[in-house]
Amino acid sequence: MSRILMVEDDPQLTELLEAYLSGYGIEVFSVSLPTVALEKLKVEQYDLVLLDLGLPEMDGLE
Repeated sequence: MSRILMVEDDPQLTELLEAYLSGYGIEVFSVSLPTVALEKLKVEQYDLVLLDLGLPEMDGLE
């Protein structure tokens, strides 16, 4: 099973993408803050990171 870390601060978009991707058997882990995503990446492995470029605290390019 593929594992995706989604970093998105829009709850409606997060819900939509989670429902769509899980329908294909993809395990989705969602966070809304980039600092939380960085911590998760230190301890977990993911096949893909979906990253919003306009996030609070720091942008998706930092």
